[in-house]
Amino acid sequence: MRTNNIFKIIVFLLTCSIGSAYAEYSCPPGNPSVLQGYVGAILYFDDYQSIFFTITNQPNYYIKLNRLDGKITDEQKKIALNLLIDARNNDHMVNVTCRNGWATYISTF
Repeated sequence: MRTNNIFKIIVFLLTCSIGSAYAEYSCPPGNPSVLQGYVGAILYFDDYQSIFFTITNQPNYYIKLNRLDGKITDEQKKIALNLLIDARNNDHMVNVTCRNGWATYISTF
């Protein structure tokens, strides 16, 4: 494991969305909860308008990357996508903190 990848944290406001016809909502509603696991599938389009990812121990929960206000920049999307790919390729754990059905931030380590 590279030294600069031992501990990385990036914070993004996320919104929960149905990722496909077979997916459930990404974050359970109610009290704050944390989904933890390894990055599974990463789905994105060339224009980076939609980025979805799953956590291996919750494969039916697709998490859509976005800010709550919908004003996420292309640069932020590219950074987040690279972080998710790096976490998947290097077996880094991912934490997604959810509150009232919304994913409020992600962190990898």
